[in-house]
Amino acid sequence: MKTYKNLLLVAVLLFFACTKENIEPGLSLEQVSEAKPAPGNGCTSYYFYDGEVKVELGNVSASSIVVGFVSGMRGAEKKRFLKEYETYVVVNNTYPTHATSTPEVINLQPGLSCQQVESLLKQLATSDYVRYANPTFVYNGLFKPVYSTFFVILNPKATFSKLEALCQQTNTRIVDASGADWGFYIIEADKYSAGNALEMANYFHEQRIIDAAELEAPIFPVSE
Repeated sequence: MKTYKNLLLVAVLLFFACTKENIEPGLSLEQVSEAKPAPGNGCTSYYFYDGEVKVELGNVSASSIVVGFVSGMRGAEKKRFLKEYETYVVVNNTYPTHATSTPEVINLQPGLSCQQVESLLKQLATSDYVRYANPTFVYNGLFKPVYSTFFVILNPKATFSKLEALCQQTNTRIVDASGADWGFYIIEADKYSAGNALEMANYFHEQRIIDAAELEAPIFPVSE
């Protein structure tokens, strides 16, 4: 299994080594919000990188959000907390209790606008019970949740200290450095970071020291 994981990692590294040839100057942290043009409806228009191609995601989905509760929060406590937002969220009968902070997809009430979803995410993030509250997207018929982590591939000419400085600048943290020999790291963003995991993946990708950065979250077909 470990051999397969290493082969997959090498394949990812080779792909991005071939796709990112010219390193452009990165955006400053102050430009992160400027990189998200607001359409006529007033909602944020998001994007992600597929290799070196910038792909427009559009507005947040109004069907669900992702919430990372604090470690050890009991299922009953989650239910009581979410009932305070019952106007916006669908409250389940039961919720799991996790020893660690685990992303949970929370379904939303029908008929919400993207403005209401963005406002809800901001409200949830103010709670001490919540480590992060992130959007989901539907792109080309696929469900794309934004969890808390993204991966980066460090440019071979860059030093690890540069990556550490970038994490400190954005208030993100390295949570997995097992692929360090290949310059591969997994980084986490929470509500105290300069942006959610999608925004931070984009920001890191646009820096000279990074060859590639993408969400670690998988995508799924949208159920009918």
